[in-house]
Amino acid sequence: MLRVIATLALAASLLAACGGNGDASPSAAASAAPPQTEAPIATPETTPAADTPPPTPAGGVTVTAICGAVALRAEPKKSAQLVTRIAEGSTVHVSGRVKGDKYVVSGCGTSGSAWVRIDFIDGIPVMETYGVPEAFAAAGFFK
Repeated sequence: MLRVIATLALAASLLAACGGNGDASPSAAASAAPPQTEAPIATPETTPAADTPPPTPAGGVTVTAICGAVALRAEPKKSAQLVTRIAEGSTVHVSGRVKGDKYVVSGCGTSGSAWVRIDFIDGIPVMETYGVPEAFAAAGFFK
């Protein structure tokens, strides 16, 4: 019997030490503090594509069209498919220079056979707007 009393005393002491009052009634359980849960793990939020800054040209140089209606073509040839025409004052990022068809200008620009490889027009990738990775234009129409 002494052993039973000692066990009950030990159990009561342990229960008191951990904050319990020995009352197992539903009202005691309802008033008890909610169980502790782990804090949610923070995950980086993804940025919507519309908020993503546009790609930045790597290397090369940005130049300005000095003539109006400058033709940008799929290849450095006068007969190549027209990608678009740009207005005077438009800026383009030149990722390289290539030799192509000879061209002669009248009134604006400089004649020659040097062409520029363009990957951005007014800060927007050619691929994004026209669906081609690059366009070409006669170098004599830019400064």
